[in-house]
Amino acid sequence: MLMTNDVMAKFNMKGGKGKLAFMKLRLFTVVTESVQRTTAETEASIAAAVAFCLKYAPDRVGEVEEKMFMKLNFFLVHKWALSSGQFEFC
Repeated sequence: MLMTNDVMAKFNMKGGKGKLAFMKLRLFTVVTESVQRTTAETEASIAAAVAFCLKYAPDRVGEVEEKMFMKLNFFLVHKWALSSGQFEFC
């Protein structure tokens, strides 16, 4: 775990609205480079996943951290399925 929901709730990707900019942190670079070493994801797709996670952090404050990982995994799996043609809508 890199950050708790309480800490993530203080960030958004670009800053503003009283929050800090996550994309300006060295941690964003570390996360991006780590993911790119093991996947073919682009920086934009990684940023979208991180932004999604940060956006809903205030709603998760006080929840079990495992739920956060389940939501993020759900987002990433469905994003992969759609982009790879493994999933189709009827």
